[in-house]
Amino acid sequence: MNILKYSKLYYLFSITVLLVGVLALFQFGLKLSIDFTGGSLLEIKVNDQTDTSITKEALQKELESKKVENLQIQKTDQGFIFRFKEIDEKTHSEILTLLKNKWPSIEEIRFDSIGPVIGNELKRKSISATIGVLLAITFYVAFAFRKTSQVFSGWRYGLITLLTLAHDVLITIGLFALIAFYLNYEIGTPFITALLTVLGFSVHDTIVVFDRIRENIFKLYPKVSLYDIVNSSLIQTLARSINTSVSTILPLIVIFLFGGVTLKAFVLTLIIGIAFGTYSSIFIASPLLITTFKIKKAK
Repeated sequence: MNILKYSKLYYLFSITVLLVGVLALFQFGLKLSIDFTGGSLLEIKVNDQTDTSITKEALQKELESKKVENLQIQKTDQGFIFRFKEIDEKTHSEILTLLKNKWPSIEEIRFDSIGPVIGNELKRKSISATIGVLLAITFYVAFAFRKTSQVFSGWRYGLITLLTLAHDVLITIGLFALIAFYLNYEIGTPFITALLTVLGFSVHDTIVVFDRIRENIFKLYPKVSLYDIVNSSLIQTLARSINTSVSTILPLIVIFLFGGVTLKAFVLTLIIGIAFGTYSSIFIASPLLITTFKIKKAK
């Protein structure tokens, strides 16, 4: 099996998906939750599911009577989630009393309120955390693989890892933006948590492949060409990478299909990220080692 033979096709596929994701991101954008924009969130449970008078339209009419601004209503399995402009505790109590007087079966599950200043701070910290993790992983990989400088320097491993992780993050965000536009999903701090989880999963998979390449270089080079060493290393780790990815994604798909509404955006991010993280560790990271080696050698 010659995996590296089709490197150009792998690159073309990644570039195509990246372009689709970037276009979706610019066209649809990401719908930010109150974690980042500030506002209030109220979730209620409807204990009497036979009460057909409890509809989104009826709830909207009641809440608008309290002059709630920027109101958004989302149906859940057992009730509703309301998002609106930040309100104080007095208004929160009035809204809850109003709803319970009209529909006694309604029960409050949670109420969160975040100011715009805190929301902006969370946004900045989330971006900083993601960039920080990317750089930390790059330095770690460069240090861990420094002993293979006879062929590939530690920095080459590190920079290729950074490139593949950026590839995974951009594709995940872009495809999420495309899907979220049609499914009306928002992103909050759980989305950032999912992205960081994807980075960890992806770099772990990439390091496993790189480590096998390093071992085989010590054993076989220069008797065996680098091309054959990298290709055989990919074959040796292919089953492990795919099995790990599939065994992780299958439960996530079940949770996405049958889990609660509040988990769907988080799980969807993990599914996309883990799938492309596995793909990049096999079909992008390792081929880039050979591609960059050939470019350097040609110079």
